[in-house]
Amino acid sequence: MDFGIKGTVVIVTDGATANGCAIARALHEESATVVINGRKQAKLEVTFAAIGPNAHAVVTGLRTKQGAMILARCAAGYSSVGFLVNNIGVFDICDFFAVTDEAWQDHLQQ
Repeated sequence: MDFGIKGTVVIVTDGATANGCAIARALHEESATVVINGRKQAKLEVTFAAIGPNAHAVVTGLRTKQGAMILARCAAGYSSVGFLVNNIGVFDICDFFAVTDEAWQDHLQQ
């Protein structure tokens, strides 16, 4: 398959997780330069090594503005970023109408 992304820089957030890693690998196989992030350095290093030579890893979480700025500074080091795959999210498995205001606010602030 040819996605037409050869040489494109792609950021995959939370790239050390199962879905993030699979996405990053698929993009790397299409000859994209892949930048992943994660909070756990050991897990990130294993994933980074498994993706391939055009992968770059940034140890940072995105739950804070500071963490997001670390990833943004990394991205600014490239001439351009083709796109971002936002693979982060927090959720509970429950009935939507059972979510309390407190739980809703907690998710927004994470």
